[in-house]
Amino acid sequence: MKSLSSKFPFLAAILASLLVSAMVYAGSAAGTSLIGNITLRDAGVFVRRFDGQDWANQDNCARSSLLKLDNANMRFEMMYSTLLTAQTSGKEVNIYTVGCGSTPYSSLPNVPVITEITILP
Repeated sequence: MKSLSSKFPFLAAILASLLVSAMVYAGSAAGTSLIGNITLRDAGVFVRRFDGQDWANQDNCARSSLLKLDNANMRFEMMYSTLLTAQTSGKEVNIYTVGCGSTPYSSLPNVPVITEITILP
């Protein structure tokens, strides 16, 4: 009989990422929230709060309705998995940002860049 992880490898990855949060270095607190929309684009992943409010914007980026997880981040896949896990499990996250990153949206020239994500219990 096959193990659960061999039958559902994606489920095993989600459960594993619940146990580990993606840590890089802190930066500025963008806020604590449930994850709303997650949009995957060529330039990276863009994240909205579930409540529709703006994220904190300590670096004075042009807009803060979205946060960017840059696909050049060496921990991109782990951090993206952490965002998906938080969203699908309905868990709040603490997110920290450093600097501003460009977007493919003309109305959002740059937004805060994610450097740390912690899933809250």
